[in-house]
Amino acid sequence: MTSERLNRQCDSKNLTKNHSKTEIPKSLEALPKNAGTGAIFRRVNARCLVASDNQWATVTLIASGPRFSTYVNGYAVVHWEDTRKPDPNPRKGQRLDAGHFSLQGHDPGTDASFQAITISDLP
Repeated sequence: MTSERLNRQCDSKNLTKNHSKTEIPKSLEALPKNAGTGAIFRRVNARCLVASDNQWATVTLIASGPRFSTYVNGYAVVHWEDTRKPDPNPRKGQRLDAGHFSLQGHDPGTDASFQAITISDLP
């Protein structure tokens, strides 16, 4: 599914929660002012605001080959496929080798806390 299609779904008030289409609650209709919770930095912004300030959110990142999906509180906010040419430097191109991931808040006003982080292999 392309990012353009996901954005249209968000704009038309359709959002996927737990793999089924649902109506977006009124509180989730806004688009992020910046990348948003669940965004993949320098690649794709979250398509809707799902997390609220000063409240815990459950965020799931699934990385399978060149495909990445992010769910926030059960809502799919990012589906992205890296279609760039391979390069050992992931800033310059696609890299499928094992590496690191980062949990970040780039906004100077961000106060991020993390708890109960689980990492597992896909079946």
